[in-house]
Amino acid sequence: SGETPKAPDLNIEEKVVKSAIKDRRTVERPAPRIFIPQPPSIAIKGARPSLRHHFDGLFDDEGRLRCRYPNEAVKGIKGVVKARDLVPTLGSGAVPPEVLIVVREAMVLNPYCSRWLANAAAEKQESRPQYQRRIEGEMLRLFSSDGRYDGSGEYTLSESSVSPQAPGKDSWSSVSFSQAAIKKQAAAELARASYLDGFNPSPLGVTAWRQPWVPLWLEWRVELEGSTRISDWTLDQLDVVRRGDAADIQMVEITGRSPISRGLGTALHTGIERWIKVEQEREATGDSLTASQQSSLESLADFLEPLDLASASLDGIREQLLGLNYRGGFFSAPEADDRPEVVADPIPLFGGTLKFSALRLVDAFGRVLNVPTNDIHTITSLEISDAPSSMKMSARIQGGARWLFRLVDPAYQGEPSLAPEAFVNQLEPDLSVNPVAGFLLSDHIDESLEAFDNKGNPIGQISHHELTGAVRWEPAPGRPLPPGAGPMAELPSSATPLGKLAAGVIRSDVRQRDGMLPQSESSLTALLRAIDTTLWTIDTYSTLGSATVAGLVGRPIAVVKATLRLDIPDDLDDVRVDSEETAKARRAAFEALRDESFPVRLGDLQRSDDSLLGYFIDDNYDHFHLVDKSIAALARDSGRRRGQLGLLGQVHIPDVQPLEHPYLFSDDILYIKPGQSYRLTLLMLPAGKVNLTSGVLPRKSLALNDVWINRGLKRVIPSVRVGPVLVDPDEIRLPKVNLLGDRQQFTRRTGALTWRDDPIVSASQSALLPRMPHEFQEGWIRIIEEDES
Repeated sequence: SGETPKAPDLNIEEKVVKSAIKDRRTVERPAPRIFIPQPPSIAIKGARPSLRHHFDGLFDDEGRLRCRYPNEAVKGIKGVVKARDLVPTLGSGAVPPEVLIVVREAMVLNPYCSRWLANAAAEKQESRPQYQRRIEGEMLRLFSSDGRYDGSGEYTLSESSVSPQAPGKDSWSSVSFSQAAIKKQAAAELARASYLDGFNPSPLGVTAWRQPWVPLWLEWRVELEGSTRISDWTLDQLDVVRRGDAADIQMVEITGRSPISRGLGTALHTGIERWIKVEQEREATGDSLTASQQSSLESLADFLEPLDLASASLDGIREQLLGLNYRGGFFSAPEADDRPEVVADPIPLFGGTLKFSALRLVDAFGRVLNVPTNDIHTITSLEISDAPSSMKMSARIQGGARWLFRLVDPAYQGEPSLAPEAFVNQLEPDLSVNPVAGFLLSDHIDESLEAFDNKGNPIGQISHHELTGAVRWEPAPGRPLPPGAGPMAELPSSATPLGKLAAGVIRSDVRQRDGMLPQSESSLTALLRAIDTTLWTIDTYSTLGSATVAGLVGRPIAVVKATLRLDIPDDLDDVRVDSEETAKARRAAFEALRDESFPVRLGDLQRSDDSLLGYFIDDNYDHFHLVDKSIAALARDSGRRRGQLGLLGQVHIPDVQPLEHPYLFSDDILYIKPGQSYRLTLLMLPAGKVNLTSGVLPRKSLALNDVWINRGLKRVIPSVRVGPVLVDPDEIRLPKVNLLGDRQQFTRRTGALTWRDDPIVSASQSALLPRMPHEFQEGWIRIIEEDES
């Protein structure tokens, strides 16, 4: 009829995708964070910080300040005096009526005018002493002997918890948490005898006169002694440790002023209080504490009670090391250049010791109080023996730095810094970048290593020759390749690292044998032993595994491509310089860091979420780097028909046999210069993380997205080699592998490039007369999925 055919209707999924693509928007992700070292923090005991600046919820169990309604204010003392009789009016209609209520309450709660109140309340002169005693009794319940108002009566019963009028008095040893609850109960009983008409105001609402002490600032002077080169430091478990033979010594004196707060004390209070609550809950469930634990619990509670910790952050140390004129707490004019001014040459890298030369507190009225510096305590890792006023200062990059530890496209072979970063595109999955090059499936029983691409398609297997024991490569059954094809033959670009890895294992074995029979274990055996030893350490009970068929033979290992670079930018755009010479000198100081080699460690055997098994550097697949040098020293014997082949405790544990093969590189520390890029090929468990430890910067970790690994893992299925077996060529009858399911096929070669797949029929005990002559054939039992591509 000449009409244009109508396009077929889209299904629901296609409509959703089309609608999402139409309405999508691009959101730029922020760059990796630049970390700068935090200044040291100091806590001063006995400083008695003022509570007038915030912290108005200290007297409430929920940390809030209760606001009363006007009708809840104190209206007098029942049977003694009424507030409205004391102050009938303020004499002005412009004053809100709520102000009159507050003034009347202040008159009733004034502890210094009890005689005047008694005279105003008593109608007869002879009854005035009784009125005065009643009023003084109410004041005694509300105020302590030094005039501090509590509102509950605890200060009257517990003088040890009263803060002094000036700092310096230590009341920590006089507080007992075990008596606090009893005194609170006694104060509650005492309050039942009160005749006050109304609700008592918060302790922040009533302040009797006393000598003011409102500390605002901590002025300090410190002396720094240390090194400006990273070569004077070694990387320990988590941080860098200074060498004893450090030659580059730098002495710097720095002064500054820091505002004080109660942040550190509040954090300490909250943490210990949380721990006490948990322990008390455990005791309530029957898990009782020992006498020593109960004593420690009470001591911690006693430590919390005085609430007199003042803390300050020594801001300005980093800025002055960078040669900046630090003006903490001050702001410039709105139109002025607020960038810090350069006044000296910078020290971009520094670490050593910090000594407190002088400390003093400055209050709001200009008064000062010197703080002793001869007995300063710090955490154990920063203590210096025989130096109570000093502490260690770990090496840090003062200007800020970051590790660019990024997952990248495994098919990219160019400059590492330009490698496309991995990302997930849920709208158009074909545009995503998957950092996973493929998967390895280790078979520690047969000493083989089977390779798969990132979609789960088998590539081949590294194994030992039956006669010579040499390491060999066999293409996966079903691939249209000749029997002698190498590991790089017809690989997808994303699986190139897998082929290079297999070639490196074979090349290392050939180099080690040198045309002779193997005198020691092969490179493949050493690799499998290293992987097995690491797995026993980081994932003993297979908690990072996955419910796939591949787990029946081994643990699927993801081969992941990543890059590593240390970025230390200069700060010339963020500071104010007075001349071109100053800018050149500052730029040269930062450029000098490019000659320093910073240590870094990949993986951590002590973390349960770390799954790194080893790695290769710069596409050099002739050497496999171990996660920790202890793996090579403590590895136990394993291999074909060797190793832990039974339940733990029921069989003999294999002896320790150190890994000493040249294919393995046991040094677990890398050294990298700023600006230098490493290409890394990581071998890791798909469900875990890779942790990076450098000491000079916070730890960094990478993990794989489920989109990158789920599809491939589901199709990673091992193939079982069988034969030669006598079979009927028209109907393959073999005992099936129970755990591989029903869709098993027998794959065998029929030519140089051709294969044949036949479904396997389960062999039975019945005697059958064959219709055709049987043949001896050799092949593989494998599973073919419907969506295989």
